[in-house]
Amino acid sequence: MVKKIFLIILSIFLLLPRSILAQDSQSAGSSGTIAPSIMPVRRPPSNPNFLGQSQYYSVTFRGNGEAVVSAKIVFSNLDSKQLSEMQLQIPKVNPNDLTVYQVLAEPSCIRYGVVPQGTLYIQPPCLEYQEPDYFQYYGNNKYQKADFNLKGDTLNISLPTPVKENKSGAFFVYFRANGYASKNILGAWNFNFETLKVDDKIQNLQVGISTDSDLFLKGGQGQINYRTNEIVSSLKMDAGSAAPAASPSFDNFYNQIGNGAIIKNASSLGPSETYKVAGIYADSQIKLYLREIGMGIAVFVGVIVTVSLVGFVLYKILKSRSFEKTNKVVVIFLVSLGSSIFASLYTGLIFAGFNYFSRNFYIYSNSQFFPLIALLVLVISLIVYGILIFGAAAFIYSKYGLGASIANLFLTLIFITLFLGIGILLLILFGQKSTPIVYPITPLAK
Repeated sequence: MVKKIFLIILSIFLLLPRSILAQDSQSAGSSGTIAPSIMPVRRPPSNPNFLGQSQYYSVTFRGNGEAVVSAKIVFSNLDSKQLSEMQLQIPKVNPNDLTVYQVLAEPSCIRYGVVPQGTLYIQPPCLEYQEPDYFQYYGNNKYQKADFNLKGDTLNISLPTPVKENKSGAFFVYFRANGYASKNILGAWNFNFETLKVDDKIQNLQVGISTDSDLFLKGGQGQINYRTNEIVSSLKMDAGSAAPAASPSFDNFYNQIGNGAIIKNASSLGPSETYKVAGIYADSQIKLYLREIGMGIAVFVGVIVTVSLVGFVLYKILKSRSFEKTNKVVVIFLVSLGSSIFASLYTGLIFAGFNYFSRNFYIYSNSQFFPLIALLVLVISLIVYGILIFGAAAFIYSKYGLGASIANLFLTLIFITLFLGIGILLLILFGQKSTPIVYPITPLAK
C-alpha cells in the first residue's frame, strides 16, 4: 500500500503542466507586456500555384447579339525576374471598348507585436507583412489602368506594377463584341463563346453565361444584370490619370466574375487551349423552345395516328369471319397485351417529356403557361387511357359478354403494371445519375 501511494505522488509531480511553470517564469521576467491575442498567419509555400492560371468569365448577351465579356485572370510569376508583360489572344471576334485593369490587393500581416499593458489598442501592431496570394485573396482591391495594344487577335498588356518572382498577380479585361452569337431561322440567337487563349497552363476555369433581364436563356436558372457598363465607366472616372483607385461597387462586381444564369467549369487546360460554351437565348420562350414544341407535337400526332391505325386493323381482323372461330382466350390476351403496350409507351413518353422540361425548359416552373399545359396534357392523357383500356374492354364486351370484358380489363392492368415495373428497373439501372457540381472558390464581397 505504501508503495502504491508513493508511485501516485511521483506521477503527479512528473505530469505537472509545463504551461504553469512557463507562465510563472514569464510573469517573473515580464516588463508590463502581454502576448498578442491573434495568432500569426501561416506562411504559404513557395510557388504554390505552379499548375497554372485561374480564369473566371462573366458573359452577358444582349438582344442585338452583342456580348459583354468580363474576364478575371489570376496568374503566378514563376520566373527568376519581375513580370511586367502579359499576352493573350481573343479568338473569333473583334473586341470593342476594350479595357484592362491590374488588380492590386493589400498585403496581409503574418507576424504581430505585443500590446503594452494598459493601452487601449484593439489590434496589436504588425511587425511583418506578406505580399498577397491572389489565388486565395479575400478583401478589397485597388485597380490600376494598364496600357495595352491589340494586333490582330493578340492583346499585349503592360502591367503598371510588375509582379515579383514567385509571387502572384491578377488583372481584369472588359470588352464588347459581336460574333459570338448568330440568329437562327426561328428568331432565337445561337451563341458559342470561346475563352481567351494564353501561353500558360490553366489550372481552373469558370464561365458564367447570362442575358439581359428582358431575354430568356435556355437552361438558365435566373437572370443576372451586373450593370457592367456603369461600373466600368465609374471606375474610369475614379481612376483619373491611371493611378490605382478603390471602388466598393467594382469590388462587388469583380468578386462575382464567373457567376451567371448558367455556369460551366473546366480544369487542367494546356497552353493555348480554350474552352467553348454554346447555347441559345431569345426574347420570348416560344422562340426559344419552338423546335422542341414542334417535335413534341409531331411525336404526339404520330402516336395518335399509330394507335388509330393499329386499332382499326385489329378491329377489321377481329370482325372478319375467319377470326370468329379463334379461341376467345387468345383474343382477350392479344387485345389486353396490345392496349397495355400502347398505354405503357404513352406513359413513358409523358414521363420523358416532363423530365426534359424540368431540366431544360424554363417555362416548366416559372411561367403562367405551365398550369394550362399541365391541364391540357391531363385531358389528353385521360382520353388516351380511356380509349386504350376501357375502349378495349368495351370491344370485348360487345363480342363475348361482361365476364370476358372484366377479364380483359384485369389482364390489361396486370400487363401495364408489369411494363411500368420493367421501365422503372431499367431507369434505375441505366438512367443518368446526377452528380453534384463543385464550383471553384471565388472570393465573395462582404
